Amino acid sequence: MLMEHGAKCGIRVNLEFALFTEVKTIGQACAFLGAIGRPDAGLLIDSLHWYRGGGVVEDLAAVPPEWLCYAQLCDAPATGPDPSDTAALLAEATDDRLPMGQGALPLRALIDRLPDGLPLAIEERSKALRNAYPDLVERARAVARTTRAFLAG
Repeated sequence: MLMEHGAKCGIRVNLEFALFTEVKTIGQACAFLGAIGRPDAGLLIDSLHWYRGGGVVEDLAAVPPEWLCYAQLCDAPATGPDPSDTAALLAEATDDRLPMGQGALPLRALIDRLPDGLPLAIEERSKALRNAYPDLVERARAVARTTRAFLAG
């Protein structure tokens, strides 16, 4: 099992749910992790996948804090692809994420419900960002600027 191997190597495996995977929602992810009952299992909450899977802030109350190692954040429009259109969901996840604060996801409420001090990763993958900033360093600086502005505001 992957988690057993990871534990031997000092690596914690995190389950990331998304509509285009077998584990589609935060509820399904919590049920799965609860059923396997491994203390070294983790849950990764990605704001886009959480929201597209029908997630609401109240869902986070059911997540044991010890399952959370970090969260991945980005923004997106309120309405996304058809939940049954795997290709469109993958395209959005790869090419259409928005800078934090430039979409409609309830990011502030999500951040407020996460455990204090939980590391946050920004997963702002987008074709527009890659086109606007072909240089990786400049792209990272642009993401840092928009993220800092959101967190400060």
